Amino acid sequence: FLPNYDKKEVEIKVKSEFITPYRVKIDGKEYYGRSNEKQTIRLQNDFHPWSPNSPYLYQVEVILEEDVIKTYFALRKVHSGLDDKGIRRVYLNNEPIFLKGVLNQGYWPEGLYTPPCDEAYVADIKLMKELGFNLMRMHAKVEARRFYYHCDQLGMLVWQDIVSGGEKHKSWYVTYFAT
Repeated sequence: FLPNYDKKEVEIKVKSEFITPYRVKIDGKEYYGRSNEKQTIRLQNDFHPWSPNSPYLYQVEVILEEDVIKTYFALRKVHSGLDDKGIRRVYLNNEPIFLKGVLNQGYWPEGLYTPPCDEAYVADIKLMKELGFNLMRMHAKVEARRFYYHCDQLGMLVWQDIVSGGEKHKSWYVTYFAT
């Protein structure tokens, strides 16, 4: 799935060993295609942008012979650009957004790097929303995919730091390729 916010569409490519017809349901509406071929679905009449205040997720079901895959996608666009005064801003869905973030190092008292249960992720994200944050800056590690799903579902933007691979830092390499 490759959502395109500006065009109000999603590109789909279902990969399989053989060219096979498939069905895809997006929010209950059925579309048909052939595997290994790109298909573009226009969402003009069913356009629901994702935002922290309205975290809409399109529910998807792909049916390929006897296989059924359930997933989701969101229509959102994040980019930086200059405002009318020439100041660089972060934009969400082509509108400037003020990022109110908290640093989350992903440590849990019960298990150090692992939350005690899935509900702990949800409670943590909900608490940050209640405190007025719309962004969590993830630091030092990459969380389980469930965390990012809950952020999508609950309306939390994620700023993922580059995680250290554990090797010695090569300052000449970073300096040379960063300039």
